[in-house]
Amino acid sequence: MIHELKILPEYFEAVASGEKKFEVRYDDRGYQAGDELILREIDNDGNYTGQRIRVNVTYVYRGDYCKHGYCIMSIALREQKKTVDISALAGVVENIRRENRSIERDMRSNEKLSAVLIGKNEVLDDSRSILACIERELTKLCGGGTDNENSH
Repeated sequence: MIHELKILPEYFEAVASGEKKFEVRYDDRGYQAGDELILREIDNDGNYTGQRIRVNVTYVYRGDYCKHGYCIMSIALREQKKTVDISALAGVVENIRRENRSIERDMRSNEKLSAVLIGKNEVLDDSRSILACIERELTKLCGGGTDNENSH
């Protein structure tokens, strides 16, 4: 029987390199020696990366050293090379394209926002200049008004 299973990158690499020769799994599928496992790599968010590897189950241990409901399978590489699941890879590419479109939209939006902010900055600078002029004139008037009052 063939079983497709998810596997995290660190375990995937260990199996692919031949370093890891066992799988500990919840025994909900009735694993048996002679079964084939297709181990599909997932990232830490649970998304398929597109990589997979096939292994044969050579022995299944169910006993006192296993947590209740689990088994330990001895595995052997069926293929020496990793294969790529094109459909999963297409999903990864589509996710990247979608993210790029979102970034491009944000960049265009930020460009518009920057233009608005630059315009508002110019208005703010003009307002500051006008306020400075008004303050100077008020100072002159107040100062001049005092002198005028004294001269009357």
